[in-house]
Order: sequence, then structure tokens, then C-alpha cells
Amino acid sequence: MKARVTISIAIFIISLELKAEGSETKNPTYLGVKSHIGFIIPHSQDLKEISNTNPWGVQIDASKFFIGEKSWETCNCYSKAGFSFTYFNYQNPSVLGNSYNLIFFVEPQFGFNHKFYLSYRAGFGLAFLDQVYHETENPTNLFYSSPISFMLLMNLGLNYKVDPNWQINLSAFYNHISNGGIQMPNKGINFPTLSLGVDYVIDPVTEPLPKRLKSLKVDRSLKKYFRLFGTTKTVDADEIHPDKKTIVWGWAAGVMQNFTKTNAWTLGVEFSRDGSFEEKNARFGTTFDPYVFALLGGHNFTFGKVIFNQELGVYIYKDFPFTTDGVYQRYGLYYQIAGPLNAGISLKAHGATAEIIDVRVGLLF
Repeated sequence: MKARVTISIAIFIISLELKAEGSETKNPTYLGVKSHIGFIIPHSQDLKEISNTNPWGVQIDASKFFIGEKSWETCNCYSKAGFSFTYFNYQNPSVLGNSYNLIFFVEPQFGFNHKFYLSYRAGFGLAFLDQVYHETENPTNLFYSSPISFMLLMNLGLNYKVDPNWQINLSAFYNHISNGGIQMPNKGINFPTLSLGVDYVIDPVTEPLPKRLKSLKVDRSLKKYFRLFGTTKTVDADEIHPDKKTIVWGWAAGVMQNFTKTNAWTLGVEFSRDGSFEEKNARFGTTFDPYVFALLGGHNFTFGKVIFNQELGVYIYKDFPFTTDGVYQRYGLYYQIAGPLNAGISLKAHGATAEIIDVRVGLLF
């Protein structure tokens, strides 16, 4: 279900972006190929032995470059949106295997009228993994345990126009894969990569794009948000009990205020009920409360109808001892569907260790 939701959200976003451009202008199509080389971050002691490799990969991109005035107004810049397919070989075939990743991304372009220009990419999607944790056959792979997981990435790219049809680029990526707590263990794999690539442009821009004025108007009104979220979380089998999927649900509410056209600060609270805690109580005879309450503050980056949210949470109440950390991070990607209604996904992590990914529906008003 989560896989279908992720793909549906991505297709929905890009279709609406295309519709928003309408017949205003002809948007170039980009087809690209990239090579990757990187390293794995051993974010806990029990991961060091299997982290001593240099993953390599090959990536294929297909995207639209939106050059109309409506796209410019979203971030005072031009932008691309599209899909990429990436193959990664983790250089440890018996333990980590390979991943095949399908990603939706948005990519603002800065200084596009120059030969050299910068771009920033944020993306999310699905990872298909062919060598996952197994209790007896692959017990050391604590990074991921389900064949289908989620992937989040960010990159900063330097691009050079060889001619109107061809461009080369050098990019630094930060990649993260985890299953969002669907199945354990799920420490999540974090691996930065350096990428060298080439793009072919169909219907390229042959003249400098219009020098549009930057909109300095900022809506500084205090906005409110409310979101409902839910996901599943698996409690592993033991000598007596089989695997059991449980429900995690909750709500988040707060306020946000823009301090630039695309940036805003946020402050809010989050309440959740974790069914896995209740299952563990039943198994071990404990009576810990399954509820968690936290205070969050952070930053929103708004790119048209797409919102990328980064928050730091402080636990106010957590009876169940599921972590010794007093703080956590939350990363969310949302799309404003219509009016105040939005939907998206959110990742919760303690340091570099992912805990859970959930689906969210909410209001921003």
C-alpha cells in the first residue's frame, strides 16, 4: 500500500506541475545518465564491519524543465521535475547486495542563463533490495530487512552547457534508504556519493531566458497546520510469538511563518500511539504507556506546491523505553493538493538511524 501511495503522490505532483504551465511555453525535456561512487556511513558500532565498502551506481533521469512565469514565481528561479532510476552496487554481494531505486525529484536551477550554473535536488521514492537481513542466512545486515523500502536523497550539482543540446554535471548526493519500521531490523543505510553525468536536452532553450524580477513580497501572516498520520510497524518474532504488524497513528499541529518567499520557521506538537509498544507489553508482561508526546521546531522550504520540512523534536512524554535519546529529527515532503489540503510522507530518525516512515494528510490555513 505504501509503495502505491508513494508512486501515486509523485505522478500526481508532476502532472499538476505540467498542468500549471499550460500552453504558456514549451518546456524542454532532459534525458540524463550519471555515474556514482561513494561510501557508507557506519552510524552505529555494529555496522562498522559491513560499512567498509565503496558503493557505485548508474543513474538514468527523465525530467521537464519548467521555464514559464508561473514556475518562476514559485521560488524566484527556474526548475526541473522528473523521475530517476538508479542502480547501486554496495560492493558486498553476500551481505548488502544491490538496490534498484525509482525516485521522483524536484530540482531548482540557479543562474541558468550562464554557462556554469548550480542546481539543488530533493527526491523520494522506492528502493528494491535483493539481499536483506535474514536471521540465519544474512544476520549481519542490520541496515535493511524488507525487499521494498523507501529512499530519500538530496544533492547539490554544478552544471556546464557544452552546447544547447548537451550538458555535463558534477554532483554531490546524500542518499538514505530504510523501510520506515515496516520490518526490523531497520537501522537504515546512509551513503554519500559523488556523481559525474551528462544530459541531452530535447527542444533546448536557445536564447537567454527572460530576466524576470524577483518577487520580494512575503506573506508573513501566522499560518496554522494540522496533520493526521499513520503507518504500520512490525514486532519481530521470538521463540514464542510470530511476527506481528501493528498500527502507529497520531496527529501533529502547530504554526508556521514565512521569513522569505520560500523559507519559513515552524513550531508545533506531535502526539502518537504506537501499537508495537502495546504488543511488547503483552509479550513481556510490562505496563508501559503506548503514547508519545513531543514538541517540535524547524524549517519549511516551499517550492511552489511542494513543501520540504525539517524539524527537531524534543520528547515531553515517552513512557516506553524504546530509545535513550531525548530528541529526534523529522523530515517531511508534502504537496498542497487544493486550498488548505495537503498530503505527503514523513521520516522520523534518531541521529543517522531511521525509526519510521508514515503517510500524512493535513490542512495548512
